[in-house]
Amino acid sequence: MLLYFGGTSLLLLACLIIWPFYARRPTRKKALSLAVLPTAIFLLSGILLRHWLLIAAAAVFGAGHINVTAQNNR
Repeated sequence: MLLYFGGTSLLLLACLIIWPFYARRPTRKKALSLAVLPTAIFLLSGILLRHWLLIAAAAVFGAGHINVTAQNNR
């Protein structure tokens, strides 16, 4: 349970730290990191909680979110 809370907290903190930098000067790298971090949070939660439907939903969410973000930042 410590890994679940610690990992989720670190990923969320990374997301919250990147947002102000992205708001000041949006770049492709920052945008993609803001797409990957929520996906990583969902995947970590699904894996550590052994919730297979959450893992599947995170994979679909990640594929779509990262793809749309990459297309919007060309």
